Amino acid sequence: MKVLLISANTCSDPYVVYPLGMSVLAGALMKAGHEVKQLDFLTLGASLERLAGAVKEFSPEIAGLSIRNIDSVNSARKNDRFFTDAAEMVDFLRTLGDFPVFLGGSGFTLLPDEMLNLTKADYGIAGEGEAAAVELLNNLASDEKIPILNRKAVKIPGGAFYDPEIVKFYHDRTHMIPVQTKRGCTFKCVYCSYPRLEGCRIRPRPPEEVVEDIILLQEKYGAGLIYFVDSVFNDNEGKYLELLELMAKRGIEIPWTAFISPHRLEEAAIDLMVRTGFCWADVGGDGASDTALKGLGKAFLFEDIYKLCKLLHRKQVSISNSFVFGGPGETEESVREGIRNILSLDWVTSTVFTGIRILPGTLLARRARRLGMISGDHNMLEAVYYVEPCLGRKWLEATLTEGFRNVKYCIFPPHAKNDELQMIHRIGYSKIKNLTQSAGQQR
Repeated sequence: MKVLLISANTCSDPYVVYPLGMSVLAGALMKAGHEVKQLDFLTLGASLERLAGAVKEFSPEIAGLSIRNIDSVNSARKNDRFFTDAAEMVDFLRTLGDFPVFLGGSGFTLLPDEMLNLTKADYGIAGEGEAAAVELLNNLASDEKIPILNRKAVKIPGGAFYDPEIVKFYHDRTHMIPVQTKRGCTFKCVYCSYPRLEGCRIRPRPPEEVVEDIILLQEKYGAGLIYFVDSVFNDNEGKYLELLELMAKRGIEIPWTAFISPHRLEEAAIDLMVRTGFCWADVGGDGASDTALKGLGKAFLFEDIYKLCKLLHRKQVSISNSFVFGGPGETEESVREGIRNILSLDWVTSTVFTGIRILPGTLLARRARRLGMISGDHNMLEAVYYVEPCLGRKWLEATLTEGFRNVKYCIFPPHAKNDELQMIHRIGYSKIKNLTQSAGQQR
């Protein structure tokens, strides 16, 4: 069957991201014997005219639309176009041929019924799509027409098929290519959708398979930076160590970054990470005080964040951190304490957010309903951000604005330095880091 896969994402906040989910699905469908064409709307210049030309040239029998985002998690830039853009694209595809359209992706999985009703697409895949997409195509050959297929988390079947043209587009703009090493998350953060998307059990890919992906991206595409896009790279079961040990054994050293948790990360593990090319840590702090961390369901204290950042700095690993204010249990005093704590991390780039997007199926959504922030039948397509009622959004934003005024290493509001960040990635993060280190050594 001729299958056209389209990444509908146009979000560039804070920078564009390669559509890995679409490539994973393409790999599974190709292994099942289908002819697959991948299109990326950004690669096409977000041009409907170019999209129409590519669709007509391929002449698909079915089209799949990947919906990655439902927002940019930035309450200062609320944007509901993520949904209307998807609906308009489905309508546009209807004008190009008489083929069914199915939806998938992490954004769709969070709100499958709402998205299917809004877009009027024919089918949807909620959850992991590799096996479900194959099943959907098999069903279309029979009389069984299920609008939404739901798939539970199982063993990860295979890897991604990286499209050369799409890789080049994103690598030229970010010098970064994503790789997934595992799925699932065992942490219990009150706001997070990862357990719903990937399950609560760690399911690693075979380390050998991940290493082959890395070698391919390094040798064929000249990858400047690998981004391990797991929910948390250093899982508390230690599966990440098996991958690192194999990378070290194979002599693989490539600049890489990942989302790192401060939870029980030992120095020996960091040394192994650095040995394989670990150069930039995206530290998952989120809470800037112990009160905030407790309210968010974190399993560590701010002292753990501070110690980890100190240790990473000593190992010459660059660090970025994200903090959110206004979560459950926050008080005016904890906000002020959080500002002081972030200011103490003067060697770390910290991005500061106000409020937390309320997502379905989370403990935060349950709390928000109990407090009357959203109704029981609230349509989650409408973005609502949680801010602890005792604070008030205006007070919180004014306090954060004053607290981080003219502080170069603190970014507030979150989009304040998007242009600078995009410029760094266009040049190449690793290249800038090496030049900076060389200049420092010469001095």
